[in-house]
Amino acid sequence: MILILSIILILVGAVNIWTWRRNRERLQVFYNVEVKNTTLSSLVESQLSQRQQSLWQRISFDFNVMMRSYYNLLIMGQSKSRLFVYIFVGTVVGIILNGQYLHYDSYTVALASGIGTVVIMLFLKKRKLKKEFYNTFPEALNTITGIVASGSAITTSFKACGNSIEGVVGKTLKEVDKRIEIGDNIEGVLMNSYQRLPFPEYYFFILTVMVNLDSGGELKEVLSRLTKMLTNNQVLVKTRDGKTAELRMTMTILGCMPFAFIFILKLISQTHYDYLMDTSVGRGILYYVIGSVAIGFIIIKGMINKIV
Repeated sequence: MILILSIILILVGAVNIWTWRRNRERLQVFYNVEVKNTTLSSLVESQLSQRQQSLWQRISFDFNVMMRSYYNLLIMGQSKSRLFVYIFVGTVVGIILNGQYLHYDSYTVALASGIGTVVIMLFLKKRKLKKEFYNTFPEALNTITGIVASGSAITTSFKACGNSIEGVVGKTLKEVDKRIEIGDNIEGVLMNSYQRLPFPEYYFFILTVMVNLDSGGELKEVLSRLTKMLTNNQVLVKTRDGKTAELRMTMTILGCMPFAFIFILKLISQTHYDYLMDTSVGRGILYYVIGSVAIGFIIIKGMINKIV
């Protein structure tokens, strides 16, 4: 069980670090933006770039930012007490299932169940947040573009978006407006809001706002292009999902079949099921099945994501 948990954690960590660095590489061109204000330049260099750091310093920086983002995502929209209840219930369910089917060490299963519950919650919340962001952020950009086009300052548009847009985008922009009104540094407020919306498009948006506040520019045109790009990307994503729906369904069915067979094995032959679960050879086969399914899911998922 410890071996399975270690493999899963290593794979999840590697995929997340690779995804994080890939998103940063897409925006590498914006690190070279020259600004006139020394304070803004220092902010951009210290928070958006890695400067001349060693490999371990960069890994540590990426890991800390990633963990902060995951923590903010985990507690978003719920209290810490409710989060604790969910983790507790998931741990208890894991212990009960272990007693019925797996027969592993209870302490190891309790730890694995708690971590697994957190991972599942992060996956579901990240999926929900991503869907909500890409559905509402173009509307926020249209509102901001209209306010900027009327001659108002960009900072006045955050309040309008917070009052008119539902979901996490509206709440985040409303929080940005409140913190700006009480006198917080706008660059720091925007960078903190990125922890709640860790998406490349929002990253580009706040960097554009920061540069515009410092030196001016065609903000309306840039935001219009960003809105158009988001809309086109959503169309491409929906097209991709439609064309790969059969492949994804097949992948899900094939991935579930080995575990369904194991469950059926318990019903039709308890002796063979006990051999699979209670012997070193049987557990080796089980580890191979879980590992091969997990690796196959990651490879196929990566291939699908590269389409867009």
